[in-house]
Amino acid sequence: MEKCTKCGGLLNFDPSSQKLLCKSCQSTYDIAESNEFLTHPFDMTCKTTEDVIDENSIKSHCFSCGAVFSGKNLAISSVCSYCGAPLVLDYDAFGIDACIPFAFDKTTAKQKFKDGIKSKLFLPRKFKKEPPENEIESVYIPAYLCNVKTKNEYSGEIYDESRNSDGSTNRSYRKIKGNLGFVHQNIVTECSSQITQTTLNDINPFDVRGAKKFSPDYLMGYSTEFYNRNLEQCKQNIKAVATADIRARILKNYRYDGVNYLNIQTDFYDCTYSKIILPTYKVKYTYAGKDYSTFMNGQTGKVGGNLPRSIGKILLAVAGGLMLVGLIGFLIYYFLI
Repeated sequence: MEKCTKCGGLLNFDPSSQKLLCKSCQSTYDIAESNEFLTHPFDMTCKTTEDVIDENSIKSHCFSCGAVFSGKNLAISSVCSYCGAPLVLDYDAFGIDACIPFAFDKTTAKQKFKDGIKSKLFLPRKFKKEPPENEIESVYIPAYLCNVKTKNEYSGEIYDESRNSDGSTNRSYRKIKGNLGFVHQNIVTECSSQITQTTLNDINPFDVRGAKKFSPDYLMGYSTEFYNRNLEQCKQNIKAVATADIRARILKNYRYDGVNYLNIQTDFYDCTYSKIILPTYKVKYTYAGKDYSTFMNGQTGKVGGNLPRSIGKILLAVAGGLMLVGLIGFLIYYFLI
């Protein structure tokens, strides 16, 4: 549904009500939602092939003024450049399985951005107190939502540390090895030209319990980027996330002060994925003569990185840390001699 049945006005997805809203007469329309969506099997060791989407072959038109558009600027959905009406392209070509809808609008996003930076470390005091005027863009980011199982054979060496009477460090080493199996759920890997995996990790986690079966109604009035990379190109990110999880879960079984090495042989099986789009706000602003763009989670409000830094605060923290280490060393030496 693109137009209001009562007044003929254009509809937009309204995050606060999770319904379609007519801006003209304020009528709302329910979206047929479902928490169940398709998952697809894949093999981590075999090459996965997907059809290439030719963005120039995708056409759409504005339901308000009739203007015709081709799929450009990597946007699945956008707004008409002539009249500003919501514009939705041929989404069927992309095979989207799921969507996490926006949970709040741009006005609320501005306040959440101000609140979010207050808890960030090493930001300039002026920036925290009076954030500069900013431009906020709402965009759904494409990603793969994956579940994988692993069998892991590992061997390594960990150590415990103790202090000698002269203040020097003594290490005692222990060999470890074993076989463990894990289930890794809800691995999210981006496939976007606007956001890197590091940037996505900065605004994670998304609560996938809020994911819905994809409906174009969620896109009304919002931009959505094309899938810029296929699953095969994203496998290294999936492996990296799973490997970090495997390492942490193995070492959780031991008490130690440090790790000398840890070798892990991993086999992946029962792997599945869903194509999902994630809500983000891109906040663009200028501070101290430099342009910044910071992403924010459009579901939770978590603010990411790429923020101005206070060199003075960083140097003060480093100096304080060095003084603390020196004080601890002195006390150990003083009480042991």
